[in-house]
Amino acid sequence: MARIFIPSEFIEKSYIKLTDRKTIHYIIDVLRLKEGDFVEIFDGKGNEYSGLIREAKPKEVLIEILKKELISKRMRPEIILFQAISKKNSFEFILGKATELGVSEIIPIITERTVPDVSKKAELKLRRWQSIIEGAVGQCGRIDTPRLSKPISFEEAMKAPNEKELILFACIDKNTKRLKDVLRGKDPERVILFVGPEGDFSRKEVLRAKEAGYNLVSLGDNILRVETAVINLISIIRYEFS
Repeated sequence: MARIFIPSEFIEKSYIKLTDRKTIHYIIDVLRLKEGDFVEIFDGKGNEYSGLIREAKPKEVLIEILKKELISKRMRPEIILFQAISKKNSFEFILGKATELGVSEIIPIITERTVPDVSKKAELKLRRWQSIIEGAVGQCGRIDTPRLSKPISFEEAMKAPNEKELILFACIDKNTKRLKDVLRGKDPERVILFVGPEGDFSRKEVLRAKEAGYNLVSLGDNILRVETAVINLISIIRYEFS
């Protein structure tokens, strides 16, 4: 049975009416579903539905909801990603992969070495980023959608984490510890993960994190691209606490 992601705003109490061309194309042309086919639907907010396609037209698909179920299973621990904004393709890639790997929240941060000017067309960028996240949710089939915050400054980001949480600050510095050594023996409810832009966090920002008592961590001697580092960091955290 096909499983489809449909945002909750399209779901009524007893039916789903779709007019979005992209979603209709996916249902009719990619999945090749037709009237009378049964489908499973999830809305990214923990709800799953069993449905029956009543109409499948080029401009409209109507699905009758037969059953609704709240799914409570979520990945543990929660991972809150404070990700420095990198160049467009890199940052969008990170949004998708972080979603696939189960982060709970993504908070874009503006650092000293952030190159893109996010103040231009800010709302358009946020909609684009949200669309990428929702696309990744649909692709990987996770039951919830990560929260996406508006970009904040590095100093604002430093005020957000709670000292009771496990806070990891990934950077290139002689005072870093190996990630696996920091994770060993821990059992956190939430992990706060800071990842820098191309060129890493500045020296001033690393010192600020050190003064705040954050765990400065690294993945070894090799200097990784930011998108490679994010995937590795989240994957290791998931493996350690699985």
